Amino acid sequence: MSLYWISFAKQGKGGFLGVAIVEASNFQDAQAEATRRKINPGGEALVFAVPPEQAEHAGRYRNRLLGKDEVERVFGAKGSMDDAEAAIKAGAGAVICEKHNR
Repeated sequence: MSLYWISFAKQGKGGFLGVAIVEASNFQDAQAEATRRKINPGGEALVFAVPPEQAEHAGRYRNRLLGKDEVERVFGAKGSMDDAEAAIKAGAGAVICEKHNR
């Protein structure tokens, strides 16, 4: 099991809905785990594995929905977008469209 970062957003102005960090065996299961825990607000989901060197820090914030202010305060203004892009390119993450994010 690994930690997964899920960033939720909707199209349009103010689209950010929050971030959830959950433990799962893959990115598909991470999205399902967020839904099971009732911390999936819907919208599009960007899901990727938290890099091992960041797992201890990120793990302190798992299993709840983090708002924009908290994400910026704890993880920085850019969040983990560099990690997300690298994970998706490596096949360790994905974007789940709003229609399929349940």
